[in-house]
Amino acid sequence: MPRLRLCLFSPRGELLIQRRQLRKERYPGCWDVSAGGFVRSGEEPAQAVLREAREELGLVLSPAELRYELTEPFSFVLDDFYSARRELAPSSLRLQEEELSQVCWAGPGRVLRLLERGEFVDYSPALISRLFACR
Repeated sequence: MPRLRLCLFSPRGELLIQRRQLRKERYPGCWDVSAGGFVRSGEEPAQAVLREAREELGLVLSPAELRYELTEPFSFVLDDFYSARRELAPSSLRLQEEELSQVCWAGPGRVLRLLERGEFVDYSPALISRLFACR
């Protein structure tokens, strides 16, 4: 079953990153890409990305704003990455408190530093660079 990831970019090329709640079983307190989750039975992948953005961030995106970028093996699943572009203030988002504690914009250098320090979900540096190249 594929897992879906949304990378929301600002017009300046920054990625909206989210910090996972400390009580999460996997990667507690780590930063991650904008939103993500699994496809539900009977759901199309793009629908799942839109649902996860709405649930986790309170962000309503249209299907026309989504772009499939790449698929990457990660742990026990395949991650399908989608991107969207939007200008917004992180404070305007309604965060799903049981899932995440914080969001902010970050450039590639900051994300790679967080990754190097073990503070970001352990994607490869090459994947992070590829995601920023998609913006």
